[in-house]
Amino acid sequence: KGATAVHFTSINLYATGEDMEVSDLTLSGASDQTLTSDLANAYITDEDGNQLGSTCSAFASTECSYSFSYTVPKETNKVIKVYADVLSGATTDAVTHIDMDTVATDITTTGVASATDITETGTATGSNMTVQAPTLVAAMANSPIAGSYVSGSTEVTVGRLLLTAGTSEDVKVTSIKVVSDDAATIAADGDSAASTNWQNIKLVDNN
Repeated sequence: KGATAVHFTSINLYATGEDMEVSDLTLSGASDQTLTSDLANAYITDEDGNQLGSTCSAFASTECSYSFSYTVPKETNKVIKVYADVLSGATTDAVTHIDMDTVATDITTTGVASATDITETGTATGSNMTVQAPTLVAAMANSPIAGSYVSGSTEVTVGRLLLTAGTSEDVKVTSIKVVSDDAATIAADGDSAASTNWQNIKLVDNN
């Protein structure tokens, strides 16, 4: 959720007979939930990352249309890439994809030399993308084990915190709160004599 410029689909174009100029392209979005709540700001690029046409802010009646000029040389493969934003309010576990449904009507191609309208063939179906929310699991490691330290000891490792991000995306941690207590259970108010036993507390990234 909230991810921008997600790569949804790659459309392979191959010209035969002569160079071809692609001038229009229509894409269809789909979701097993609500498409307009899941995806927005769909745009396409050539294989070098140059945007073709304008960004489609929303799928109108499940479609986004683009106008541009892009030449596919004779006997050459070219790839158009499709990107879109996954909205922060998207439904968790929604399955989405972006396709070119009917190639013969969803793309306009003209022969560069002949100026003839071309009847396109083939299929372009994007892979299913499942919307997930980012997650982070925090847990204390088993080391260091319980032990005793001499008063005045420095650079003592008193705990190791393990942070595990989910599979949906990287997670940025901006704050960590540490509480100390001399009882078996941390007091609700965090007030403990143990707080006077520590000084110069710091967190160190172990990576």
